Amino acid sequence: MSTTQTWTDLSRRAVTVILVALCLIAVPAVASAKFTSAQTAGQTVGTDRMETPTGLSGSYLCTRTSSLETIWVTIDGFEDRGPAGATYAYTLVQGSTVRDSASTPSTNVTLNGWKGTDSVSTTWTVRIQPSIHRWTGGVATVSITCPATSTKYGTF
Repeated sequence: MSTTQTWTDLSRRAVTVILVALCLIAVPAVASAKFTSAQTAGQTVGTDRMETPTGLSGSYLCTRTSSLETIWVTIDGFEDRGPAGATYAYTLVQGSTVRDSASTPSTNVTLNGWKGTDSVSTTWTVRIQPSIHRWTGGVATVSITCPATSTKYGTF
């Protein structure tokens, strides 16, 4: 075996060294490219919260017999500035006793309650609380006082 190198071998090695050197210089220059265009985001993200309903409107009718006091309450509507899609828990309470309740996405509902007559005026409270899944808003309330001895109709 001869250890002499030919002109072709030397040329090939020289070209290979030059190509490797050029690659070592060119590749980092290409890899250091950067974006220069300044563009703002096209979408903003925020949070919402459950609100307490306001502006409740409706009517009520209180009646009395010799043994029973009854109230019918109709909620005609209210304003809810919270996120869309809420369900409303309606509760009619007399003292600490829940007399009627409903849960619906509707902003109008009728509740009724009754109790034994005691010849004393009775205060009934309507509560409305919005919720979406496990989120709940504040409770809106309307108090209605029915007279001790007569029928009464009113609005709120």
